[in-house]
Amino acid sequence: MVSQGKARDPGHPAISLKGVTKSYGGKDVVRGVDIEIPRGELLVLIGPSGCGKTTILRMINRLVEPSGGTILIEGDDTAGMDPVALRRRMGYVIQGIGLFPHMRVSANVSVVPGLKGVAREEARIIADRALEMVGLSPGEFGGKWPRELSGGQQQRVGVARALAGDPEIILMDEPFGALDPISRITLQDELLDLQAKLEKTIVFVTHDIHEAMKMGNRIAIMKDGTLSQVGEPLQLLSSPADDFVSDFVGAENPLSMFSFMKVKDVSLRTDGLPLAGMDDDIEAARRSAHATSLWFFRDKFVYVIDDGRLQGSVSVERTGKRRSSGSLRDMLEPATTVRSSRTVQEALGLMVSSGIANVAVVDEDGKFLGILSFGDMYDIVQQQKEKSEENTL
Repeated sequence: MVSQGKARDPGHPAISLKGVTKSYGGKDVVRGVDIEIPRGELLVLIGPSGCGKTTILRMINRLVEPSGGTILIEGDDTAGMDPVALRRRMGYVIQGIGLFPHMRVSANVSVVPGLKGVAREEARIIADRALEMVGLSPGEFGGKWPRELSGGQQQRVGVARALAGDPEIILMDEPFGALDPISRITLQDELLDLQAKLEKTIVFVTHDIHEAMKMGNRIAIMKDGTLSQVGEPLQLLSSPADDFVSDFVGAENPLSMFSFMKVKDVSLRTDGLPLAGMDDDIEAARRSAHATSLWFFRDKFVYVIDDGRLQGSVSVERTGKRRSSGSLRDMLEPATTVRSSRTVQEALGLMVSSGIANVAVVDEDGKFLGILSFGDMYDIVQQQKEKSEENTL
C-alpha cells in the first residue's frame, strides 16, 4: 500500500555508509565514504563522470557489492541481508526507466506488490493509487503499453512503480536526464511535491548542479571516489570546502545563489501586505492596496485569501473603474504564485515573465505563506556576500 508518510524514528538513520570502498582491478572507484542519511531526507549525489556516485547508489541495494566498509539500513548491516529481500524494501528509478515492454502500464506498476505476495486485485488497486499520485489516470493509462507513452509519461510510470511497493528508501539514478527541459522541470516539481507529502528517504544521483541544488535537502559532492563536501545548498555556496567545490557550485558568483536557494529558505514579507477576503468589496480592497508598502510595476492589486488559501487577485484600479459594489469573489483573476519548495531563480523568472514586482508564495496545499518581492533580491545578495565574507575571516 502506498502510504502518506511515516513517523520518523529518532533512532538509527535510514542509511549509513561507514568507510565504504569499491575496487575494480586494483583501482578504487569509491574510497572511504562516510555519510549518514536521516529518514525523510532527499540526498543528492553529484560529481564529475566516473566519480563513483552511481556505484554508491548500487552498493546501497547490493546490485554492486562493496569491497570494504559497512552499509547499514535502519541500523542493520546489509551484508547479512538477503539481497533480493533488501531490494524489495527499496524503490529504484533509473534514467532508462526499465519498464517491461510486454506488460501494460498497470501490470508494470503492480510488479513489486505482487512480488511481495499481495493478491492480484489488491496489487491492482495499489497500482492505480500510485499512478494517480504521479498524475496519470489509471483509466486512461493503465491499459496502455509502454511504447504508447511519451518519455515523460514513461518516467512517471517508473516513479509510480517505485512507490507501489511502499518502500522505506527510493534510489534514483539520473531519473530525468533523458527528458526534454520542460518535461524535466515538470517532473522535478512533481517529485518535490510528492516528497513533501510522503517523506520518503531518497538518494538521487545527477550530473546537473542546478537539479541537485533544486532537489536536495543536502548535496554530497564527489571527486575521484571520495566525498569533497556534504551540506545544504546554501552551506555549499557560502562555505565551500575547497576550490573544487567552489568552482563546482559557482560560489564566486553571488547571483548563482538564486539557482540554488529555495524560496522557503528566505525571509518572506508577511506584514503590511495588500490582502483582502472573498467577501470584501472593492473599496476595502482599494484601501488595503494603497496602504501597503509594496511597490507595483503596473496597477495596484490585492491578493484574495479565503481560509488561509490564496484564491486569486483583484486589480483595484481596473476593477474599481468598472464596479463599485459586490464582493471580490466575483472579480477574481488568477494570481501568479510560486511554491515554497521552488528556487528563488524560478520566482524571479516568474516575476520577470509576468511583469510583476511581487510574487505570492504558497505551500503544496495552496496555503498562502507571504510575498517575495523583486526588491528583496538585492537584500538576499548582500546578506549572502556578508555571510561569505564572515566565513573567510
